Amino acid sequence: MITVGTEVRARPEAIRPWCFAISVLVLAALGTTAIVLPSTTDGVQFSVWDQIGIAGMGVLLAVGFWQPTRPRLIADEKGVRARGPIGDFRFIPWDVVEAVEFRPKWRWARLILAGDETVSLYAVQRWDRERAVHTMRQLRALHAAAVRPR
Repeated sequence: MITVGTEVRARPEAIRPWCFAISVLVLAALGTTAIVLPSTTDGVQFSVWDQIGIAGMGVLLAVGFWQPTRPRLIADEKGVRARGPIGDFRFIPWDVVEAVEFRPKWRWARLILAGDETVSLYAVQRWDRERAVHTMRQLRALHAAAVRPR
């Protein structure tokens, strides 16, 4: 049972090592390309700006591969604050939430709102397995406590 004052926090965990590895590989590949670029002997001349551009693309791509680790979820007795890969936190009060669902084929959890509107909870992902199950139990308990007739 969830007590008043309990806060549920979640973020994607299982995907973090993959994002880190891909970011490092992309950065290493484009960094090496930028360093080796002027020594190519195919008749084309590359400038320092070409090297900076390729290295800069490596940095931008490496940062881009970290985007899947950005989602966060913070829930308490008032509602849910959720952030996706892009954008800022969005607050959803419990009184507009009809259900907290995570169906078998879904990759992440969702809040079902009135009028068949849904809010994806990207921070609760299938790859997190037991952590996702634990988070869903806590979210459902918070939802049940919040919508209980007073």
